[in-house]
Amino acid sequence: MKEDGELTGPWVSELGYDQLPKSYIVAGSASVDLHPFAPELRAIFGPETGAAGNAVFCIDSVPTVCLVDGLRLASDADVRKSEIRNFCERLWNQNLARILLVTSSDRLEVWSVDNPEADPKEYTLEQRQEAERTWSVSGLVGGEALRGRDGWFDPQRRVDKILLDNILVLVGKLTSNGIGAPQARRLIARMIFITYLEDRGIVGTTYRSSRNVRPLFDLVCERDRKGLRKLINALRKDFNGDFLTSTESETGWEQLTDSSFSWLEQFLSRTTLRTGQTSFWRYDFSQIPIELIAGIYETFLSSRNITSEEGAGGGAKRDQGAYYTPRLLADWIVELALDGRDILAEKIFDGACGSGMLLTAAFRRVIRAYEVRAVSSGLEPVADFATRRRLLLDQIYGGDIDEDACQLTAFSLYLALLSDLNPSDLIELRKGGHQLPTLTENIRRGAEGDFFSEESEKRNNERFTVFLSNPPWRKLRAQEPAARTLEDWRSRQSEPRPHIPKRQIATAFALGAADTLAPNGRVALILPVTPFVSGDPTQRDFRVHLLGRYSVEKIINFSDMRRLIFADAVHPFVVLIATARPPSERFGSIEAERFEYWTPKTDISLAFGRLAVHGGDRDTMPSSALITDEAQLATRYWGSNADIDLLKRLIRRGRIRELAKTGWIEAKGFHAKDEDRRRSPESWYIDVPEWMSLAPFLSANMLPRDLPIVPKQSLSSLPFDRIARIPAYHDRLFDGPRVLWTDGTHPIDGVKAIYADQPFSFQHSLAVLAAPNTETGRLLARFLTAYLRSPMGVWLLLLLSGSVASERPKLHIREALDWPFWSLENHPRPDAARSILSEVDQILARVENSHELKQSRAWQQVQPEVNQLVYSYFQLTDNEIAMIEELATFAGPALQPTSLRYGALKRPLRESPTIEMMRRYAGTLAKTLLRWRNATGGQGSIQVATWTGRRVPIGAAVLTLGDQPCADKLDDDSIIEVISQALGNVIGNSEDTLLTVPDVAAIDGNQIYLVKPLIARFWMRRCAIEDGNQLALQLQALSRERMSA
Repeated sequence: MKEDGELTGPWVSELGYDQLPKSYIVAGSASVDLHPFAPELRAIFGPETGAAGNAVFCIDSVPTVCLVDGLRLASDADVRKSEIRNFCERLWNQNLARILLVTSSDRLEVWSVDNPEADPKEYTLEQRQEAERTWSVSGLVGGEALRGRDGWFDPQRRVDKILLDNILVLVGKLTSNGIGAPQARRLIARMIFITYLEDRGIVGTTYRSSRNVRPLFDLVCERDRKGLRKLINALRKDFNGDFLTSTESETGWEQLTDSSFSWLEQFLSRTTLRTGQTSFWRYDFSQIPIELIAGIYETFLSSRNITSEEGAGGGAKRDQGAYYTPRLLADWIVELALDGRDILAEKIFDGACGSGMLLTAAFRRVIRAYEVRAVSSGLEPVADFATRRRLLLDQIYGGDIDEDACQLTAFSLYLALLSDLNPSDLIELRKGGHQLPTLTENIRRGAEGDFFSEESEKRNNERFTVFLSNPPWRKLRAQEPAARTLEDWRSRQSEPRPHIPKRQIATAFALGAADTLAPNGRVALILPVTPFVSGDPTQRDFRVHLLGRYSVEKIINFSDMRRLIFADAVHPFVVLIATARPPSERFGSIEAERFEYWTPKTDISLAFGRLAVHGGDRDTMPSSALITDEAQLATRYWGSNADIDLLKRLIRRGRIRELAKTGWIEAKGFHAKDEDRRRSPESWYIDVPEWMSLAPFLSANMLPRDLPIVPKQSLSSLPFDRIARIPAYHDRLFDGPRVLWTDGTHPIDGVKAIYADQPFSFQHSLAVLAAPNTETGRLLARFLTAYLRSPMGVWLLLLLSGSVASERPKLHIREALDWPFWSLENHPRPDAARSILSEVDQILARVENSHELKQSRAWQQVQPEVNQLVYSYFQLTDNEIAMIEELATFAGPALQPTSLRYGALKRPLRESPTIEMMRRYAGTLAKTLLRWRNATGGQGSIQVATWTGRRVPIGAAVLTLGDQPCADKLDDDSIIEVISQALGNVIGNSEDTLLTVPDVAAIDGNQIYLVKPLIARFWMRRCAIEDGNQLALQLQALSRERMSA
């Protein structure tokens, strides 16, 4: 007889799951009850009916692959298939694991959880290598599992998306049948609550018999209005009146039309309401996570203005400016908020609780903390109803101006209270013996829940220990009531009064939260990124006030994932973790303070629900960096220390804006339209001057992508008779030597700069730097064009354009003016510089003199030569060139992917590094350390070997101090044990963290292990330079410590 976790066949070892024992959870093991997803694992391993899982493989503790032993399934093929599909349906409802593996002695079956229409993939023993390549840990993290399987992992097929869309359509249908939208939302919420009680077995045969009521579905199908009212009344009496009570004016079940009942019936019958087709998977609220239901209702609230025809992708948001907080992010933020604190002693508050997604995640985390403590003490691993009730009332608080939101918060918390109860509590509930607590004191609503009201301010003052929120993001209009309430709140504050940039209400929440916290209380906030990365003075003033009220612990910038985490969100976000200063200690010195700046980038495994922040994406910065004139957080998003040192060296000799001293002009083209209502309509337009109508015109969409000049065919006649206005100095902007580019450039294309000296006009969407009409001006303009088009242009765009670290990546002319540029007067070698200008001029002339059909090809051939001349002009070293070219080549095309499909995610930056790339890394690392050795008078040799795993995507640069080098080990999983032991001995890490703790240096004897994931962006030469510099400094510090000891 096999043990619960044993699986037939060689597949667990072949896929490398057993190489990471703490990530590979087997049924019946003690680790189940201690796991962050213990309730979900128990449901997988021990269902009341149907097939049971044998093991689960987790990535970052998130269940990702579920494994079932084929011997446990029926021998009859049809019955077996039904068992597997039912198991997949349960996993789909959990919304965690995406893959089901069914093992046997001679074959492996792989099933998609999200797509029931996808055929399973089978592998025989002879196909083990193919199975390993695709479904091993390396295949999952590296993305091979996604290749050609977009349909398997389509986010739109997941339970949250399907359920949300059905709810939105159902609201629309009920509204069209005469029910007000708020009433429709509440009715659906209550229906889901009752369905939840039924699916969880709380309201079952026992309860119904004792109360003489019938199942919800039967009542809806039969349009039994009185029966529904009887059921509601019984539940209200037995469980609690808070959530199930309706107002006198509210449409009740008795007033529903037959058409409304028909739509409710379809919703409960697993019908896809938008298409009318029957869904393959059925909602099962005994499996759907509570946080997911709360999250769905957060989107439900956010999308209240979406019609049934627009659907979930309509992109509207509610007037308050709130967005759905995905469970993935909510759980992650809750962990950060409670990290290092006594979870069972906290009082947690959300001042803009929405539907309670974050509060529900926090409540679930509090329950888990209690249960883990109970397991450690040898007690029952499941908190009973009374304990959960006490934890809820003692520790969870919220408020919202939106009464609908507060009702749904109570709903979500009630669901969390009732989930995964022990059998004795379930029996008591079925008898009607437990009542849900009243939450009116914990969850304040309407005027009482307005965070900025005077009443709330007094009640909340220094009351809580954790403020956890995703507040609304919105710039308030000056005359709206919310703006007046905010200004009244601000006027009540002591000096210096909070600075709210551009009436962005999210920043007001951030500053006001400090007053609700007891000493050493912590905030964990989801906020728009602009107030943190913008160099605008008013945003910088906000950061001054933020530092005055808090000691900032962490700022996590999620810009690269902005399209993947918050559905339809236009603006990217940061997570702020900070400790409130006592009022008496505010606005003191921050000279000694530092904070962690995390800049996570999209990983391929985000498609499996993995949200990881690698060690290479974590940095420490002085708090003063938040309030300097430079937007340092924007630069640090992609820039390393070596990048910033190089940037400082280049800027010391001048910037582009300094060309203005020698007669250069920066501007943009003419405005074709500007109907400013502050002016009379008669002043909106002017006739096009004759000189302008006769001159050629360059449309922005005709700007050549693959040429630095303007081909004749790109010019056309001016398409306007009247325009808004002509820019000043138009004679210089529209004629003579000048550099143009689109004012909004994506790094994937580079800066599409062109040189021109022929006359033509252009619109405001093109930026221009016009040079003096001299030979030096002409040469500098042609060189500047080459400079902007070179990898240096992409590098500078990534470092200095604030939009790259926040919103849509682009280059504005005001940003370009701050780029480094050396005039001939400031150049350290002016004669050599002038020679380079002449060479670039001659090369461009060859391109210009080519046949128009061959110009693109001609430029492509000479561009590497031109790039080298640009590097020579700025006197770049080989290492600096490598740093620039790698960032331009790898990061530019990978910025801010738009979907989780394989084609969008698979970019060189995220792929596995080649052996050649890793060896270049090792060579550069050795050279960097040798330069440090020579500079500091050190002795001895340094050898660097390259290690890579096969089934587990981990690599290491192994440094040996001495003359006996360590050998390379490639595609060798034996390294996992060695690395795990080294990390465990030195820094306490274990093998389950290997996938998320790269760039960790573990010193073990005369060897140093630099551990990294097998992702290309961690193995570039620029990383070797940064790693070598950091390691040298760490070794020097360690040496000083040993000498002083």
